[in-house]
Amino acid sequence: MVKLLSLTAAEMGRTPLTQRVTFDDERLEVAKRSLERIGVVGLPEQVDTFCGNLGSSFGWNLGLPRFANRTASVPLPDELRERSTTDNGADIALYRFAGGLVNDRGAGPVAVDE
Repeated sequence: MVKLLSLTAAEMGRTPLTQRVTFDDERLEVAKRSLERIGVVGLPEQVDTFCGNLGSSFGWNLGLPRFANRTASVPLPDELRERSTTDNGADIALYRFAGGLVNDRGAGPVAVDE
């Protein structure tokens, strides 16, 4: 998400999802500022509450919950967990920031003016 929330128009190119970028503190800060401007932010572990809030706030009927790709948990080698944490450090930091936004905003979606 850091990449998607921090790309500039000049970086988009023909294939923005495959565009190579450097993940540094500056890019993370740009992603955080972009996330702050998004009025509706939710977290995966709170998806049912999030969808309920969308329905009550905007009158949307999102239908019954749907599930895909459910698999049983399996233990991961420590090396893989460490590599994943290292490789995804910026996204982990953005996820924690998003959690703070959700907590600060309260239970429902918030409209954010630009």
